[in-house]
Amino acid sequence: MILSVTLNPCIDKTIYLDNLEIGAYNQVKNTRVDLSGKGLNVSTVLNNLKEETMCMGLNFRDNGSFLEHTLTARGLPYYFVRSEGAIRTNIKLFDQSNHIMTEVNEAGPNVPFASIEKLVDEIDVRLDHTHILVLSGSVPPGVPANIYQRLIRLPIKRTSKRYWTPPESPSCWVWRKSPS
Repeated sequence: MILSVTLNPCIDKTIYLDNLEIGAYNQVKNTRVDLSGKGLNVSTVLNNLKEETMCMGLNFRDNGSFLEHTLTARGLPYYFVRSEGAIRTNIKLFDQSNHIMTEVNEAGPNVPFASIEKLVDEIDVRLDHTHILVLSGSVPPGVPANIYQRLIRLPIKRTSKRYWTPPESPSCWVWRKSPS
C-alpha cells in the first residue's frame, strides 16, 4: 500500500475574472471549489491508476466533513486525526485575459501537540502494510517544523533494507521498502 500524509489540507476556491484590476471592482465570471493538499492529490492520482493507497493526516472539526465526503466519493480510504478549527481556504484569482493566477493562502489552524502525537502513532501502526510512504505539503501552525524528518524515521527504524528520497524541497519526503 502507498500511504500519503497530508498535514494541512485545504479548500481551493478559484475565482475566474476577465481582467483582475487591483484596487478596483472586479466582476466574478465563475468560481470553482476543490479539496486539495499534496498528499490528497497523490492518493487521488494513484487511486485513478488502480494503485492501493490510503490518505492520512489532520482534519478539522468545523468543516472536515467536506474532506471526508469528498474522499469517500473518490473511493479513497482514509484516516484523519480531528483537531479544532477549520480546513484552510486558499483563494486563487485567475485573470483570464492575461492568464495569470494570483494566490492568497491561509496558514491553517493551530494544531495541539496531542493531535500530532496521535497522528504519529496512527501512521506508525499502518507501516507494516505500507511499501511507500509519501509525506508532502505545508505544515500548519503548532506542528513542529521537523515533523517530516520525524515521520520518515518511523519506517526506517522498522527495516534493515530501506532507502528514502531526500527532498528537493522540505515539503516532500518519500520512503519505500527496498525490493527483496
